[in-house]
Amino acid sequence: KLKIVGVGGYEKEYVFTIIPTVENIEVGGTYQGSVSPVINGGSFKLNGQAITLDNPISTIGHNKLTIHGTNGYVQEITFTLEPVIEDLESSYQQFFTPNVIGSEMTMKLNGNSYTNGTKIETVGNNKLVVNGYGGYTKTFTITVVPLITGIENNSVVHGSVQIKVSPNATLTIDGASYTNNASYTKVGNHTLKITGVHGYEQILAFTLKEDSSTISAEQYSGAFNLTFNKNNFEILIDGANYSSNTNYCTIGHHELTLVGSNGYTS
Repeated sequence: KLKIVGVGGYEKEYVFTIIPTVENIEVGGTYQGSVSPVINGGSFKLNGQAITLDNPISTIGHNKLTIHGTNGYVQEITFTLEPVIEDLESSYQQFFTPNVIGSEMTMKLNGNSYTNGTKIETVGNNKLVVNGYGGYTKTFTITVVPLITGIENNSVVHGSVQIKVSPNATLTIDGASYTNNASYTKVGNHTLKITGVHGYEQILAFTLKEDSSTISAEQYSGAFNLTFNKNNFEILIDGANYSSNTNYCTIGHHELTLVGSNGYTS
């Protein structure tokens, strides 16, 4: 208010408003990680709490910045500040340690409380939920894929195989549970299925052949005898089942067929 006072009791009052200049922020704006408003006057409150603008605003959520001047002047700027994860990619092998940029936020990973900067090493499509001011929420999907040793997709191995999946996950071979890094000796065409959180699946096909020393094509004198584990494969001689450690004495030329899983024959 400007008051002009003259002689003889003369007074005249003018009411006028000076609006501050506001830069780097606008009503309804959305910003990533932090925002640094430049305002040329007044005092400030963020969500009702007094602040200065010496440092960037980093409160995640639906925020309200108010500018206060003389004689009850108030200007409101509502804006949204979103969290940012540094180096966020579509997937990571074995683990990822996120750095979530922002403050005044809480986080949950797959429904459990999460502390920023903690390594994530659960196989699958991990859901990191960030909650901020004013009911704000944002979900990030962080996919962790395992390191697999022992086989590759469509690989062929002989005799036995140990498949190691790191980090561990739910594993099946041909639908049956498989213990990580256990020796597997069942001859045949197989499918390894890796199951992680939130619908993650990875499937690798592989063939386990018999050891090259199991059977050889040669001439036998008197009888043929082979000891083998029926759980690993079956044997047919001229189309008929052959039992382990049994003398086969029929003289002549014979065809031996080794039968494994899922249509595998040799």
